[in-house]
Amino acid sequence: MKTKLTNRQLNEILLKLNKKAFQIVRTQEPIFKKELKGRKFEEDEWLKIIISEPRLLIRPIVVAKHKAVIAIPPENIAVLL
Repeated sequence: MKTKLTNRQLNEILLKLNKKAFQIVRTQEPIFKKELKGRKFEEDEWLKIIISEPRLLIRPIVVAKHKAVIAIPPENIAVLL
């Protein structure tokens, strides 16, 4: 990701995915395992964490006008067509 997401952009993606912030966190990232695993955060705190550490954001996420999908597996993109 070349530019960090804004809070508004991240909220729009979450709305289109119909998910909470923690649901799009990469829990296998070393920073998650070292600093976040086992800790409880509120939704707004997860948003701040993801924005400050974008490598925690699960990817790829494909965003369309009214919906978004996590493209794992790539076949998930078909629901946007």
